[in-house]
Amino acid sequence: MKIFAPLYERALRWSRHPRAPALLGGLSFAEAIIFPVMPEVMLAPMCLSQPKRGLWFATISLAGSLLGAVIGYLLGH
Repeated sequence: MKIFAPLYERALRWSRHPRAPALLGGLSFAEAIIFPVMPEVMLAPMCLSQPKRGLWFATISLAGSLLGAVIGYLLGH
């Protein structure tokens, strides 16, 4: 959808940022609660550009998503 195109482009720019792993964790956290753009938008280019660190990037994304899910659960509870 066109409404999310600017968010998608911003996530792609974040994947090239020097602080990309921290931004990935933040995006994963926010996506688990409310944000409509999936962290895979950042994760895929990061893993393709640095294949040896791909598992680390996936771990960061997983940790952010799990933390966001717990916070989302607590908010709903």
